[in-house]
Amino acid sequence: MPLVSRFVALVPPPEVRAAIRALLPSAPQVRWTAPAQWHVTLRFLGQADPPDLAAIAQGTAPFTLAVRGAGRFDDRVLWAALAGETDRLHALAAALGAADYRPHLTLGFGSGLSPLVTALRELRTPPWTVREIVLFRSERGVYSPLGSWALSGP
Repeated sequence: MPLVSRFVALVPPPEVRAAIRALLPSAPQVRWTAPAQWHVTLRFLGQADPPDLAAIAQGTAPFTLAVRGAGRFDDRVLWAALAGETDRLHALAAALGAADYRPHLTLGFGSGLSPLVTALRELRTPPWTVREIVLFRSERGVYSPLGSWALSGP
């Protein structure tokens, strides 16, 4: 697998990232993802060219999301769940060509995550308005924005 890839994502605003960070428990078994790197992947591209992001953004109106609870993939990935206008989120991911979309915000990696999922069951953030999509470059776990497109649809 190449060390450099790209993906399209949403980025929660700083106040939402701060709200999440303030609610995370101490858990030495978890390697937490840096809050500055938190995002909601819409579509992983790998080395593929992105679709027409400007056209997709122009056809998508801003919408509202919030974090509500947590979950895990296997017993290795801890994530925050999303609520709000998730039908709009799924539609945006579909417009970008995402298949089998499972929206989440990765919080960290580790083992023995079941107790943390239970502890974070009541994780809540204020709602935020999604106003743009961002194309990121990923290299060795460091995400760098390559461009952003404002959602301006009807």
